[in-house]
Amino acid sequence: MPEIIIEGKKLDEQLLSTSSSFSLWKPIYSIGLVISSLYFFSGLYYIFQLPKNSSRFEVLNHQVLTNDKIKSPFCIGKWIFIPKELLKSKDLELIVQHELYHSRLNHHWDRIYYKILTTLFWFDPSIHLLAKELRQLHDLEVDALLIKRGNIENYAHLLLSSTLGGDLAYPEKAISPSPFFNSSFIKTRITKLYQKESPAWKKSLYLTVIPLLAAMTLFACNKATDEVASTDGKVETSVSVDEIDRFPIAIGCDATAYADELQSCAIQVINSYIIENFKYPALAEEIGLEGKIYASFIIDYNGAISDIEIIRSIEADTQEEKKAVLQAEKEALALIANIPKFVQAGQKDGKSVNLRVVLPISLKLS
Repeated sequence: MPEIIIEGKKLDEQLLSTSSSFSLWKPIYSIGLVISSLYFFSGLYYIFQLPKNSSRFEVLNHQVLTNDKIKSPFCIGKWIFIPKELLKSKDLELIVQHELYHSRLNHHWDRIYYKILTTLFWFDPSIHLLAKELRQLHDLEVDALLIKRGNIENYAHLLLSSTLGGDLAYPEKAISPSPFFNSSFIKTRITKLYQKESPAWKKSLYLTVIPLLAAMTLFACNKATDEVASTDGKVETSVSVDEIDRFPIAIGCDATAYADELQSCAIQVINSYIIENFKYPALAEEIGLEGKIYASFIIDYNGAISDIEIIRSIEADTQEEKKAVLQAEKEALALIANIPKFVQAGQKDGKSVNLRVVLPISLKLS
């Protein structure tokens, strides 16, 4: 469910207060963004300048570039860069073929996409981890294609010998796809070379796992932006918003509309009802209390509201704040309990079901 914003009025003396939980993070994020942006754009500039200072020659009917600054093979789009010391290598064609596969599979666009993400969200280690896993996946994909056309032993020997080389250095590393000599992945890549391909029946298992993982992810996202743990020990016999085939039909919504239109209409009915009827607690306005309340409830198979609870609320330190939060929670619970009954319940597989909804209500003083 989208967030509902309830606005209240600040008292004059509260206008003097400018403290914010983001006040410290804004300059820190800005400094990190500037540094990561400089790293990204300087690398991008260097890569696009590199062909101007490189010698060109053909390998496998493809133009390859080289100069003294290139330390490891890599590619960007149709540009393939090879160190000068590898020009006389007996494995040159194999290395170039490896980079050609990266180029033809457009791996550089994935790499650039994740570089933009890691630049914007430099503070998030999960983004950097995903980028690393993506590079490994790209290499494994190319390795699998290469061994179909060549000798596994020779290719494994080439990978093993490449550990004596090095990964890309800045600034190539700032933007380029996976270099051939990426020693951190060598062990995994060699192991995968000798693994037998999974039988067809085993591969089909992945087709059942992927939708399950997707459903689990969507269900988790629907719960709230922060993880909320259940403490009441109850077993839910309801489905989430992402699992349902047709959203409950609210009063005033067209029952003949498409499923997504019905859902949008019902959400709008709920939001309008809460916004129009929610009364910002006087004590909360007085002490300047703001924050989010996450309320969970079920629209049951009869279209009625039930099982209402607050699953996450505003943090409070003082007794006065706790009292104000309690007032806000009571107001939210009372309003949700009085949401008009839905004309029809939600449908899944042609049957009426209980739908679990998480509603974020944001209290904000203007």
